[in-house]
Amino acid sequence: MDVLTDVLSTLELGSELYFRARFRGPFATVVPEESARIRFHVVASGHCWVGRGENAGVLAAPGDLVLVPHGAAHTLCDAPETTARPLADVLADATVPSRREIVVGVGPDTATLVCGHFLYRRDAVHPVFAALPPLLHVRAGEGRRFDWMEALMQHLHDEVRRDEPGGDEIIRRLSEILLIEALRASLAADASNARSLAAMGGLSRSVLAERFRARTGTTPMRYLASWRLEKARHLLREGTRGVGEVAAEVGYASEAAFNRVFKARFGQPPGRLRRSR
Repeated sequence: MDVLTDVLSTLELGSELYFRARFRGPFATVVPEESARIRFHVVASGHCWVGRGENAGVLAAPGDLVLVPHGAAHTLCDAPETTARPLADVLADATVPSRREIVVGVGPDTATLVCGHFLYRRDAVHPVFAALPPLLHVRAGEGRRFDWMEALMQHLHDEVRRDEPGGDEIIRRLSEILLIEALRASLAADASNARSLAAMGGLSRSVLAERFRARTGTTPMRYLASWRLEKARHLLREGTRGVGEVAAEVGYASEAAFNRVFKARFGQPPGRLRRSR
């Protein structure tokens, strides 16, 4: 199993759609902070600035995808100088033509977005997610996957607009594929870092630990120990393997040692977690 697949399956990723938002005239809204989620915005038409704090951020064009990791507060606007209002106030004034659509403002459409978020386990953190930039912008036309990614985003937009039977499940799966592709794009853009990590094989342990910490924010041993326990908890939640099998699969030669470390990390023995799944 590759690292990205391992991370996404262990974090128990899920997605949830907000709505198709049609903004008319000047617009600016502040989306509040919410933890344990990665928000996404797909631009179907027009243009939209997506920013964090005082930073105007990125200008997203039709076909672009913007991810806002870590549940951070951010601003959606037509122009950086437009005064932003809280999202709750904007939604209170919006019209709702259908279950999945809101219309904000009057006049011709300025921008149309499909907005949603990805949920992951609040108590599970991995360096891949922790190291994501404040905003991840996948532009239309970037990379070898664009042709079918553009079709994927158009399909997502159409499903939201039509709101037909089975649409919830189609939307969920399409949006999760978009997230994986965005993470692939981010990893590809950081290929130079991957090459530098691969070159660490001949380094001393102290130099390796120092450079690994600079790249990931933790030491190799802490990373390994933490991720082994996260994998173990995920396998125990599935309930298809016994504690001893799980301990062996994540690299513990002794079930007793695994029990001690697991309880110290999560506050309960692995057997209790497995029974209470």
